[in-house]
Parts: sequence; structure tokens; C-alpha cells
Amino acid sequence: MGLGNMGLKVGIAGRNQAAVAAPVAPVVDADVTAPGKPQVATDQVAGPPERPQKKELQMSVQLDEPGPEDFKHLGDLLVYLRQTYSERSAPQGVDRPRIELRAAAVVEYLRKHGYSMTSGSYSLLEQGKTLPRNPERFLDIISACLIANPHSKYHLLLRRQYIYDHAARFVGKPYADQMIPHGAQLLSALRASQTAANTAR
Repeated sequence: MGLGNMGLKVGIAGRNQAAVAAPVAPVVDADVTAPGKPQVATDQVAGPPERPQKKELQMSVQLDEPGPEDFKHLGDLLVYLRQTYSERSAPQGVDRPRIELRAAAVVEYLRKHGYSMTSGSYSLLEQGKTLPRNPERFLDIISACLIANPHSKYHLLLRRQYIYDHAARFVGKPYADQMIPHGAQLLSALRASQTAANTAR
């Protein structure tokens, strides 16, 4: 056998070995809803993950709404909204007797809408000694209870005050003061931004 023929056979053998190479094992993703029953992907090579679409926060806040804007903590703001409940419950321009909303009624409203909290826990919350668990759900329910609708500045202040209080408690007040504007500082910045946008039109 000549060297030329040997080289030809080696080349053919190499191509045949590549053709019968072991198949690639399929990608397996564990199914957390059914332990022991993995889901087998149909494609052996996964494509690039899709980027989640960024949701823009659409904010239309009544920045000229009357009332205080600075509060000691979230509980202080909750007390204010509870004590001024009657001012928001009556239609604008309608004179009605002042309604006193008690903390017990707020707790009952929370429970009725699926947020369990004792009267003692809510009292500590109003005193600024604790923060609510599951804050997103709590803030949604308490906003409806205290009539802080999505366009009210207090709807925004409730959420920003929680963020500030949480950061101050777990990261430190100096950091929270520097990085998380809230209260009048936040609303002043929004008013300035709104004025600049209107001027640029």
C-alpha cells in the first residue's frame, strides 16, 4: 500500500468517526411543581434568554394636593391619614360631620381583605416601632382603606416612606438620608421636574 493510499484511508476513517459521534444529551430542566418528573427540552441548544421588558412607572400625582408632606416615619403618616379620613371620604364641597376612624376599624379592614394583623401589631406600626410584612400587599390595601388613591400624593408618600424607613432600619439612616428622598424633598423634586417639562414644551 502506497503512502498516498494510506493517507486517503485515514482521511475517510476520520470523517466516518465524526459522523457516528455520540449524540448530545438533551438539556433537562427540573420541574419544581412535580418533583422527580423532569421536563426534557426539545432543543439541545438553548437560545439566548429573552430580556424582560422594562415597565415604565406611569406617575400622575396631584402635586398641588393640600396637607403636610413630612412625617417622622410610616406609622406617623398612617396616623395622619386615619385622622383625616373624613376629609377624603366626603365629596369635594360637601359639608359632613367629622368621622373618626379608629385603628380597630383599620385592622378589621385589613383582615377582611386578606391581610392578617393584630391590633397590637398595628399599634406598634403606627408608633414607628415596626414595619409591615408583605409591604406591597399591605400598602395596596391600606391605601384603599384610607382613601389614598393612585393620583393622591399620599399614595406615593406611603410607598416612599416605607422604602426610606426600611433602608434606615437595615442599612442606616445616613445612607437613607442621602439616597432616598421622601416627603417634601421628593415632592419638590417632582414639582421641579414637572415645571421643567412644561417649560420645554
